[in-house]
Amino acid sequence: MARATQPSDAEYARELVTLLEREPLAKTYVERAKMALERERRLKDLGDLPRATLAGIVARSWAEFGREVVGMARKEKEARSLEEKVVTAEQATVKYRAEYEQATASVLRLKAEVQRVEAEPVPIEEVQKKKRARKGRGH
Repeated sequence: MARATQPSDAEYARELVTLLEREPLAKTYVERAKMALERERRLKDLGDLPRATLAGIVARSWAEFGREVVGMARKEKEARSLEEKVVTAEQATVKYRAEYEQATASVLRLKAEVQRVEAEPVPIEEVQKKKRARKGRGH
């Protein structure tokens, strides 16, 4: 089975540099990777392959640092957004909890009022008036 060849460190660095060139946060890392890639090309042209390989490794490292910085910045932005959502949710929870507690207190006050009214003795005169009113209506 034939194995797919992986790109060299310099080739991989070139790919990353192309992806990162428009990322402001990666600017310094891209510049350093480009310098190392230029060094790698010059050393190759001179026939110094061991040092050219090292320059390719350096270029790849700088490009990978740039990619990591950009990735971390994105994660931090996502984290800030999530933090804002959590704060908003916490504020809504506090508000709704207070409204729930107020509603519960109102219900308890109304229940107590109903119990108090039901427990009060009704004067006999009122009972007799109600009986007469019913009889007057034909009941």
